[in-house]
Amino acid sequence: MSLSALSIAVLLLFGDLSAFEPTVPFHEPNALVLNISEADLNRIVRDAFREHLGTRIGGTSSNPSRGVQDLRYEAVFSEPILELDTDGRLRVDFDLLQADLRIGRFERRFMRKMASCDGAGIHVNPDRPVEVALHMSLEVDDNALHIVPSSVTVEDSKSFQLVKPTKCRNTWLPKWLVWQVGKGKLRRKIKQLDDMLLAKAQSGAAEFNEESGLLSRQWSIGTGDVSTAAAELYLYPQQVDTSHGSLLIGFAGSTTQPPTATRSMPAWVASESHHSYLGLSESFLNSAARAAVNRLRTRPRKPSGNLSKLFSGSAVRSLIPGLRDVESTEHLRLGMVFHRPPGIEFETIDDERSDRSKSRALIRIRLSRAELTIWDSDELLGALEIESAILAVAPYLNVLGGISFEVVENAWLLSSRSMDFDEETLAAMFQELFFGEMFETHYRPVAQRSFDVGETKFHPRYFSLLGDYLVIGLSEFSRDAESVAAGAAALGGPNSHANR
Repeated sequence: MSLSALSIAVLLLFGDLSAFEPTVPFHEPNALVLNISEADLNRIVRDAFREHLGTRIGGTSSNPSRGVQDLRYEAVFSEPILELDTDGRLRVDFDLLQADLRIGRFERRFMRKMASCDGAGIHVNPDRPVEVALHMSLEVDDNALHIVPSSVTVEDSKSFQLVKPTKCRNTWLPKWLVWQVGKGKLRRKIKQLDDMLLAKAQSGAAEFNEESGLLSRQWSIGTGDVSTAAAELYLYPQQVDTSHGSLLIGFAGSTTQPPTATRSMPAWVASESHHSYLGLSESFLNSAARAAVNRLRTRPRKPSGNLSKLFSGSAVRSLIPGLRDVESTEHLRLGMVFHRPPGIEFETIDDERSDRSKSRALIRIRLSRAELTIWDSDELLGALEIESAILAVAPYLNVLGGISFEVVENAWLLSSRSMDFDEETLAAMFQELFFGEMFETHYRPVAQRSFDVGETKFHPRYFSLLGDYLVIGLSEFSRDAESVAAGAAALGGPNSHANR
């Protein structure tokens, strides 16, 4: 996920790295928690309803079933309303406000003849809408969260009015008598409406379960090669909790086999149930950092990205006096060795600008026992040791949309091994590199794409620390906000003098 990658943004300074620290086995049932308030759930349901069905439907079918030809229908629905039970079940209510169904020809064998009637149908008067209730549950199965429709209830089926045919053929009986006999099939169809709607809901839920990135996706970070001790880190849904009047999903994190045991949700979730948010645990981000470091297993290679600046021109010999005896820098290679993975800490800092308890969330990264190695082809010349680095950023919402970072701490302590380095100047350059990476987010925010749940788009609303979780508040991504962000980007984008 983008935010966990941002939390270890220090890795961006080094381009392609080489790491050797094995990943410590990690199991956490609630590595990430996602809460969607009942109000936002209703928005999600309404958006999905509008996208896939709409409040007004209509259509035709030339031969929908045996004995029925030239079917035409129109229907108007109310928007759905969702209610949560405390035991993980959901109920979606909507009304069939108006409906009109006409059968061009309705055929049935009668007295060895195929009798037919034209213009029969069903009508729902706007004065007597039909109430429909869909009952479903949320279940975790095979490391995925599934929507499982259980029943559909159609209240007051008498509101469906049968429409008599305009004429009948191939029968010596009067039209009213033929209709009296034939309408029984339509009544049976109405009585089966519950089952037909349930089958439709189950089909739609199965399709949604397969396609939805949120419900069925399993994320992984790492090499997947257990022989290198760089096991993958998995993240997937494991438990659902609706006891606080919201939909709370606990995502498990694991570096080996999926854990089977669940754990109670953090104590603070009850007080936050009226908000939609994403919560990342500190221990999970540390495991993500370990997995990311282990994933970057490469041989030393030519400098690229920011580090290539250090080796351009003659300035490199001033920064690394030990290179003065090297005739050419053409074959120089760089590697990075982490003897200890980066550590990530959360902290709350006071800030009058924050509208949430006058505090801001701080993400601190501690780096130590890391080496930037320098090679001449396959010969190790020396290493610049990072004895310690403390980097801290405070995330905030950018007017362009997305997330930016303000640098709060940026301290480096370096030493040399087997080669002379200008440690003070390099420490200052690392400071500038990190500051530059974070300052770039001021005019190029990260996570500008919305967080999508079905057809509904969410974006970050606030940051706070609760327990050992970094909580990112979510609110619906409106078109107004999108227009404001686009306008701000046009006025103050990366090429604007205001951002230089």
